[in-house]
Amino acid sequence: MIMTTTERAEAMNATLPVLKKYVHPEDTLLVYNAAPMMNYLTHTRPAGGTSWPALGAIKPLVGMPKILVQKSDGFTIETQPARCIPTGNQMIDSYMQEHKYRIVWENPYFILLFPQR
Repeated sequence: MIMTTTERAEAMNATLPVLKKYVHPEDTLLVYNAAPMMNYLTHTRPAGGTSWPALGAIKPLVGMPKILVQKSDGFTIETQPARCIPTGNQMIDSYMQEHKYRIVWENPYFILLFPQR
């Protein structure tokens, strides 16, 4: 059982079914902001060696991970869709710019980005 707030549960329930169309088990996924459980729930490998890179313990990114950015700080849910691209993390922002990441899906809680091929 996962213990969380009603708001976070609603965000996860609205996100996971659609996210599973884009992200598959064993994919490498960078989840940015405050949603470390997304790697566990999607059976993905955390990019940068951590499921919570916002804490600062991220290793340099390799390959082309899919990137999921949470739109809020994880403790409050935004009432209006908000863009938090760039993430505020210089390494992640530079990486996304260098590899020309683009938004492939979003909802009021998350933005999913893939690199241009």
